[in-house]
Amino acid sequence: MSKTQRNLLCAGLMAVVLVPSGCITVNLLEPPGPVQEVQLSGSGDGKVLLMDLSGVISSSEKEGLLPQPNQLASFKEELTKAAKDDKVKALVLRINSPGGTVNASDILYHELKTFKANKKIPIIASMMDVAASGGYYLAMATDAIYVHPSTVTGSIGVIMLTVNAKGLLEKVGVEANAITSGPRKDMGSPFRTMTADEKAIFQGVIDSFHQRFLMDVQ
Repeated sequence: MSKTQRNLLCAGLMAVVLVPSGCITVNLLEPPGPVQEVQLSGSGDGKVLLMDLSGVISSSEKEGLLPQPNQLASFKEELTKAAKDDKVKALVLRINSPGGTVNASDILYHELKTFKANKKIPIIASMMDVAASGGYYLAMATDAIYVHPSTVTGSIGVIMLTVNAKGLLEKVGVEANAITSGPRKDMGSPFRTMTADEKAIFQGVIDSFHQRFLMDVQ
């Protein structure tokens, strides 16, 4: 194989190891940068901003082959950029999400409400495949909602899941002991059965989240 052929072979690889043949390592998986404006169509002076909210709503970083920026930070960055652009006359939020954490959904909801109050432009929600739970909640901050006939939406509720592995641990002869600073510090531990008082406390938290959701929907 000639040197030219070796170089061509190296250029075609996504990840290249530096070898004596002279190949150059090129990183084709660049991390995402700042928000960039891309024109989809139209030629007028005014702009309609199209924003996408996809996947599970969360404040954590999304891991994978291509690193994804924090969802809340990206959402905030897009709104901040739009707020400074006088040519932005409307916002269409395309939602394709089954929901997510209560806190992250609530933050996005209030970011959108604040943007609408300051920018004073129409905000339209377009529900795609799924716009349920937290995705539905975020749509409540818009002026109008458009839904496809095949869209799955609703799920106006809050859920908390716990695991009780006490029986499994007993079968394998493992015992978990927790040293706590208070009687309910290990509340919700998967290593023991939840007490009635602890369940009532969790139920109260879930009910308060649910009531907040219902108030926004109303």
